[in-house]
Amino acid sequence: DLPDEERLDMIRDVVNESARCKKIICNLLDFARESESAMESLDLGKVIHETLELAANQITLAGAQVDLQIAPDLPRIYGDKQQLSQVFLNLILNALDVTPKGGRIEITVHRASDPKFLALTVTDFGTGIPEHILPSIFDPFFTTKSKRGGTGLGLSVSQGIVAKHGGEISVKSKLNVGTTFTVTLPVASFAINL
Repeated sequence: DLPDEERLDMIRDVVNESARCKKIICNLLDFARESESAMESLDLGKVIHETLELAANQITLAGAQVDLQIAPDLPRIYGDKQQLSQVFLNLILNALDVTPKGGRIEITVHRASDPKFLALTVTDFGTGIPEHILPSIFDPFFTTKSKRGGTGLGLSVSQGIVAKHGGEISVKSKLNVGTTFTVTLPVASFAINL
């Protein structure tokens, strides 16, 4: 007995919620599955360039500017290109979520303080993460984006991928200043046992 417009709205809600459920299930599967890795020698700068190409539409829609700096003559890393791209894409999209229209994101690739590692940083100049939340952001299912469809698995999955590569992911944040995520990965000559 509902008017056609109201029924159409209900159908749209079902379609949208089904798409959201599919995304949650895909994230759960990524989180639970130990997928096989296709490990190879990689140029980290090239991987981040290709990841930025994947994010180009979201960057344009956000009206954001990405400043990329890659140090010269970096050694290669040893890793799974698809998995690392997933990590970097997650960090970039998270940064875009908090970047105001016309804002910018900085990405750097350089040698870490330990010469056996390279570091990739993604810095946004958004609202920052409150100090009491920081210890929880890598916990499975923890999200501050539940109203916008966040599942709380992106950073947890990313942390698992980076650890599997013999690296670490860390975060520094200051309220009303911004947030920097740092991924450190071993250079190829030190990644023998992965």
